[in-house]
Amino acid sequence: MKINFTKKQFKQLTKMLELADHILSITELDDKHVELLDYVYKHAKSFGLDDLFEYDEEEDFYMLSESFEKELKTIEKMEEYNNHFFWETLINRLAERDYRRKNKLDTDAPQNFEEFFKGMVGQREKYEEEFEENGIDNLIISYPAPNRFKLH
Repeated sequence: MKINFTKKQFKQLTKMLELADHILSITELDDKHVELLDYVYKHAKSFGLDDLFEYDEEEDFYMLSESFEKELKTIEKMEEYNNHFFWETLINRLAERDYRRKNKLDTDAPQNFEEFFKGMVGQREKYEEEFEENGIDNLIISYPAPNRFKLH
């Protein structure tokens, strides 16, 4: 099979692959994806994009040029993603915890998912408003934890 890319599409593909590489480098135990990166990056020259990559002869692989790395702003994008993910996860977990406590639900999957998610919406809204307005300034962890249902 052969896939044809325009120069613009190929550059966009390399940007996406670089973001994926950062995530996979953290979460995967092997480096199988690095072989694919190298394979794609070595074709940059045929698109007139060889200035975006440098070949490391000692390590025998292609890597981003310093200028392309700056253009991608991968670290900034990852920080933005991590920040968004943090707030979404925190809000969802707190909303689920509160909904389960309010309705005396254990950790099993709810019987009625539609009702469960509708109920969580109200819980989510209060946390969204609070965190948008105050960040974590009003977040308090109390010890010992109340003797209630445990989620995990």
